[in-house]
Amino acid sequence: MVFEFEVQGGDFATAGNASSQIKKILKQLNVDHRDIKRIV
Repeated sequence: MVFEFEVQGGDFATAGNASSQIKKILKQLNVDHRDIKRIV
């Protein structure tokens, strides 16, 4: 499983969206919430 998120420097809106998507994916994979906080 591979996910790629392209974010340009200074593009905080896209970076925030990517972060939210990563969190959602990790939650679906049953990753512990404490680990998600450290990862994202």
